[in-house]
Amino acid sequence: KLLCSRALDDRAGCYVLLKALAELSKKPPKGSVHFAFSVQEEVGLRGAALLARRHALDWAFAVDSCSSGDFPGLTPDQGPARLGDEPVAVAVDHGARTA
Repeated sequence: KLLCSRALDDRAGCYVLLKALAELSKKPPKGSVHFAFSVQEEVGLRGAALLARRHALDWAFAVDSCSSGDFPGLTPDQGPARLGDEPVAVAVDHGARTA
């Protein structure tokens, strides 16, 4: 029931974006929507930040995974996500910047 692989977080993010594109193609939204498969999210979302600046985007969402915290030695505040629980949405992380 569990899967482990190198770069699985990046691969899962690409899958989610491709599924979102497929859904949007059924009923395109008003306005422009940009999808990008970028680099260096581990060091501050550099690729996504560059694209957001270049295209003067109103909103940008980075799709990635987060670490599961259900292993010995962690307290609930250090790793609130648990394997088998609901999806997790991180509102702000160290890479978030304000205009």
